Amino acid sequence: MNVTLIALLALLLLGGTAHANPGGPDPDHCTVLPPDEMASPRLVGVPVNGSGGASIADLDICIRSITGDPLSDIFVQVTFRASCNDPDPLCICTTGVFTGFTDLEGHLRLNLKFGGCCQDAYSAIIDAEGFPIRAYSIVVSPDYDGVRGNCAVTLADFVYFTTGYGQTGAPCRNLDGDAGDSCTLPDFVEFASAYASSCGGD
Repeated sequence: MNVTLIALLALLLLGGTAHANPGGPDPDHCTVLPPDEMASPRLVGVPVNGSGGASIADLDICIRSITGDPLSDIFVQVTFRASCNDPDPLCICTTGVFTGFTDLEGHLRLNLKFGGCCQDAYSAIIDAEGFPIRAYSIVVSPDYDGVRGNCAVTLADFVYFTTGYGQTGAPCRNLDGDAGDSCTLPDFVEFASAYASSCGGD
């Protein structure tokens, strides 16, 4: 999806009453957890091979209509802005799954498999049947050395992470989305749980 289309989708999402979608997914009634519960919402990824994944990268999406009814069999996708890979701050796992269909209760559960950090406007958008329900300006992973992700959480990432420990205004070190983008003990716990994980990707 090109940058222009992503920007238009994001504007539609963030445009107040313009984001009503009669009969289809309604952003105000949809939920995306855990980002909806974060003071500074973001998507978190961890590079992992295989079908499993790190729990900090779990995403629970529930799609509902304007009346609050769950919508089943709705195609949902997570799309990253093209500029997040130009030059290459993100590394997307080849085993990563960023799309799916909701179940009978309107839920779709994804485990986001990527490394890196991107702070571009509308770095990621989640849409349901092509209709945007969420947009994020921050996507982050423990796999980030201050420049890019390489689909492996290594010593270089640990050095970058620890040099900012205790600081505020550190969005690429803030894995739990707390206020002030601070790098604190909960972030360290999440980083430690992902250390040495890796995947094939680009």
